[in-house]
Amino acid sequence: MPPQTVSLPPPSSRPLVKDDAATVPRIVPVCRTVCWAAAVAVLVLLAAALNSVIRNDALQWDVVLSYFATVPVLRGLWLTLWLTAVVAALGFVLAAAQSLGLGPWRRFRRIVLPQATRSIVPPAGNMLIGTLKGASIVSVIAAQDLLHSVQLVHHRTYEVIPLLLVATVWYAVVTRLLSIGQRYVERYYARGTAGAR
Repeated sequence: MPPQTVSLPPPSSRPLVKDDAATVPRIVPVCRTVCWAAAVAVLVLLAAALNSVIRNDALQWDVVLSYFATVPVLRGLWLTLWLTAVVAALGFVLAAAQSLGLGPWRRFRRIVLPQATRSIVPPAGNMLIGTLKGASIVSVIAAQDLLHSVQLVHHRTYEVIPLLLVATVWYAVVTRLLSIGQRYVERYYARGTAGAR
């Protein structure tokens, strides 16, 4: 009579028996003490840096707040945003016009542009933010953008640091808003591609 063979289920699906316990590696929990200590140290350093910035008398936060929404500053902010929009629009128009040796307009608008937009939006958004920051270069030619507007004020008042902080805060606010808008536009054009990633 031939020997009987017993078929066992694959090791991953069969229950663990006593003999297997010796061969299974033991799971050791990771020591979290070092991670928690490092996190606390980083938070303490950040709090100290933030406290230093807030309580620094040389930054003159009261002056920053008094000039933050004045007419010259807001006029300069408007020119900065306008220049950014014009440069970005020209860039998009020229890029779109260049990519028209693709075929009929309908095929371009319905097929090529939606697919290309998904790849275009991230670098274009970064370019738009970079253009906003780079628009400050027009202050060299005395165009009254945001930076030039605060420079005009600090030339009169000699409060250089607070007025440069006004420009810095405005640039930070606008670039953050543009980053949030970029994220939503990227999410809109990436619809239906989540499974493909």
